[in-house]
Amino acid sequence: MNGCKKFIYYSDNCFSQNKNKFYLAMLWYALNKFEIECIEHKYLEKGHTFNEYDSVHAAIENASKHKTIYTTAQWAGIFQTARRGHPCVVKEIALQDLFNFKAVADIWKNFDLSESRKKVNISKIRHIRLKN
Repeated sequence: MNGCKKFIYYSDNCFSQNKNKFYLAMLWYALNKFEIECIEHKYLEKGHTFNEYDSVHAAIENASKHKTIYTTAQWAGIFQTARRGHPCVVKEIALQDLFNFKAVADIWKNFDLSESRKKVNISKIRHIRLKN
């Protein structure tokens, strides 16, 4: 983190990947664990988005076509070689490197309610800001 105190993330508007309580619990945990001042996540407008990761995913899909893949090591090789001009860097991790955010997320009993106790339509959220 090198002393950074503010982070801004951008992503597509995929509810299941980027707008669920486990993802937000991870951001909240990082905010507090690393004494970060502010984390923002901005969601690109549906149908008008294209980011570099879209092309990475397409390259991986093309590189894995017609291949039988059985192991994560084989997937790592596909990831590393999928983009000839800009190869992906793969960092292998072990089970102990993972963190289950379920316990953190369970703190939020009413994840989809506003401060005034009204139902929040999470799919319509375009910008999330967490501050210390």
